[in-house]
Amino acid sequence: MEKRALYTDGNGDLNIMKPGARYAGLLSIEQTALLDVPVIVDADCKLPGYEKRDAENGLLIDGNVNVPAGTWVPRVFAEMHGVAYTRVMYEVVDVAEIPEDRTFRGAWEHDVSQASQKVKINTTKAKAIAQEVRQRVLSANLKPLGGASPIAVLTDEAQAARDAAIAADATMDKAIKDAKTPTAIKKALGL
Repeated sequence: MEKRALYTDGNGDLNIMKPGARYAGLLSIEQTALLDVPVIVDADCKLPGYEKRDAENGLLIDGNVNVPAGTWVPRVFAEMHGVAYTRVMYEVVDVAEIPEDRTFRGAWEHDVSQASQKVKINTTKAKAIAQEVRQRVLSANLKPLGGASPIAVLTDEAQAARDAAIAADATMDKAIKDAKTPTAIKKALGL
């Protein structure tokens, strides 16, 4: 069975790591995760070789960069320079435990329980994603009708089309807000 490593990064996003091609198939997913899952620096330090680039011209400013405690860095940097760090927890899972449906990928979270599915969908985050989709749909539907501007002069037919788009948007908005599951959110979006 094909495997992946799951870990949650400092932004709260679920990362799914697969065995890297750079190891030319020499390392298992467990070995890859041990090397590639980042670590969190325990105390302020300087990391030589940890590049910081000038925002204006992209040139290297200094190879010795101050790294505050709590910063996520590649494990190799911390180990090479003797910096104390805390490992990020990860879990190696079968690919079958990861959803095939990527509709709400930005709402995925690592379920550390003994559930058969190791990835769950955070309904609140899924609703936020759905609202962004809803707003893009409304904007696309209104654009040929003069946009959302109430002062645009429209023909009766165009005004009726705009009113219908706004009414459909209100219905979708309510359905998203009332949804209790990711399936219901998808249904509200018409997916």
